[in-house]
Amino acid sequence: MPCMDDTIASPELAIAEPLTVIDALFQARSGAGGPPEAAWGEREHFLRALGLDDEQSYAKVPCLNDMASTDFAKRLSLVRYRGLVQDIFEPEIYVAMLEEQDASTTPAPGTSRIITTKYRESIEPAPGKVLKDVGRDGLSQRGACYLVPLPGETPWA
Repeated sequence: MPCMDDTIASPELAIAEPLTVIDALFQARSGAGGPPEAAWGEREHFLRALGLDDEQSYAKVPCLNDMASTDFAKRLSLVRYRGLVQDIFEPEIYVAMLEEQDASTTPAPGTSRIITTKYRESIEPAPGKVLKDVGRDGLSQRGACYLVPLPGETPWA
């Protein structure tokens, strides 16, 4: 994996702005020649940057179970949730990569780049840019499950 700048490797940024880190990792990997594979090292990066093998480091990631309301979680930050898987849905196919181009009618060569939509429900183009489908190569698959709270951990129990 390409050497990441210390800012991207900081645990604080990984928790506060994980999508910024994801985008930087994706650009570093896709800049190395063509779009990356479905897994391009983001999981390993977060395990290493946050030290998730250590329980004390793991506890630094905010947990939704410990908050009175989800309103206390910073928007788009990394959080944990303890729960039981109640249902596993069919795998869903989603657009994992898009091409970002200038909005002008004839974009100049070399002004487009591949961006990732992984870990997002939706994505908006940057000002002056448009998003184009890259075809089948941009598709991927992800699993979704339904979690329920652990029995006996709610305040009213």
